[in-house]
Amino acid sequence: MPSGAGSRDRRDKLVDRRDEVAADRDQSAADRDQLAADRDETSEMLDQIAFGHEFRAFTGLTPTRYVEVRRRFLREHPGHALDSWPLPTD
Repeated sequence: MPSGAGSRDRRDKLVDRRDEVAADRDQSAADRDQLAADRDETSEMLDQIAFGHEFRAFTGLTPTRYVEVRRRFLREHPGHALDSWPLPTD
């Protein structure tokens, strides 16, 4: 075996191992990012569900039904004081 062949093989193995570790680190970062995104999406969904329950308990209407009722009220009572209050969907 030539004198430089062994050191080249060792160097190639080290480079391969370095690349594997870097790939694992990148994958771990991607996994952490995905986990954080999933957690944010879940908490946002739970917040929205909780809001809907609290809104319904307070008003007796779902948020969607409230918007429908309010729009109908404003159509039937033009110029009412509530007419100047914006709806979130406007």
